[in-house]
Amino acid sequence: MIPFALVRRKRESREFTRHANSFTPLCQGICKVPPCVKSRRGDMSALIHAVETLVTRPELLPPPETRARLRKADGLTQQEVASVFGVTRVAFNRWEVGAAKPRQRHLEAYIHLLRGWAAKHPQAASGFEFAETR
Repeated sequence: MIPFALVRRKRESREFTRHANSFTPLCQGICKVPPCVKSRRGDMSALIHAVETLVTRPELLPPPETRARLRKADGLTQQEVASVFGVTRVAFNRWEVGAAKPRQRHLEAYIHLLRGWAAKHPQAASGFEFAETR
């Protein structure tokens, strides 16, 4: 059972509010689903399908080592690529090493750039296959 004080501190959250109203713990064990999840759609099939879609979605970006190898194969520095994207070298470095993911407007362009480099330098792509995009 969730302590009432914890529920009161988290009132803004819809999930905690639902549980506060029913006084049901968030997790009743590994195999059980909280009542609020069951009652949203009437059955779990839609939720399971949505989760399965997330689990099986293809990886859009190659591994960090491949990203750096592709850039270096084209003879560019991080600063040169960063200036094209309008970001700092540090921000681009974080994309390249996998510490951060570009925002959507940069992500699509970055993937396009990596695809172009992979087509131009297939040996640097080292077997990474880009997923088809919408």
